Amino acid sequence: MQICRAEDGQVFQINTTLYDIAKKPSTLRTLLAECTSVDPGSMIMFLSDGQQLREDNIRELSDAQDQTIFVFNRDYLDLEVDEVMSVLGVREGDGLLPSGSLQEDSISSLRTSQVLQDQFQRSQQHQSYISALFQQIHSQHDALLIASANLDMHILTLSDAWMALRESIGSNLETQAKLLDGIDYDLDTISQLSVHPSFLAVASAKSNAAPTTPIKEREGDGVIKAKTLGEYVSRVKMKLVVDS
Repeated sequence: MQICRAEDGQVFQINTTLYDIAKKPSTLRTLLAECTSVDPGSMIMFLSDGQQLREDNIRELSDAQDQTIFVFNRDYLDLEVDEVMSVLGVREGDGLLPSGSLQEDSISSLRTSQVLQDQFQRSQQHQSYISALFQQIHSQHDALLIASANLDMHILTLSDAWMALRESIGSNLETQAKLLDGIDYDLDTISQLSVHPSFLAVASAKSNAAPTTPIKEREGDGVIKAKTLGEYVSRVKMKLVVDS
């Protein structure tokens, strides 16, 4: 089985299968941590077909044809690209050229066959490095496709949820917006609406029972003073509600 560390495309071969690991799911992260050095708590694991691998579904996925596991490091999601590059130690052009080169005075002191042999060995080393680098880039490309597809799936899920939410509350929000737009007219209107005397009488009776919270005024002869509905609504507080 192959384990691919997504951050650098490094591939590790281990002598086991998903079916073997499924017998003890709790060993999954420990095994992958030993191979990749990624913290078990920071792992996000996927199979090559894009299915996310977890301890609770490894039995269902244990018969997958491709046994490659891609291990992502969740910690990098909180870092900027430059920080990730620094942590991984990536430098532009690093390792692309053979280390060391023959100096001109050294070449003159060697036979042609020796020079050619040395350059041939260096070219082989360079070719081996390029081949390994190409394989790592290919693995990173595969990991990127998996991550991109998974991200698209989550975006579509959030988009569907948002559309459903917007449809359910959209009409209510539009109604509330219209009500708030006409707040000045409504306040002016209720300031002209008189409260029926029968309601004032009830308020007067309650006021007599609880004098600490008077809610009416009386004329000098004891007759209940007429009121408008607007007197029970604070224009200042309603403005605060609208502004918020």
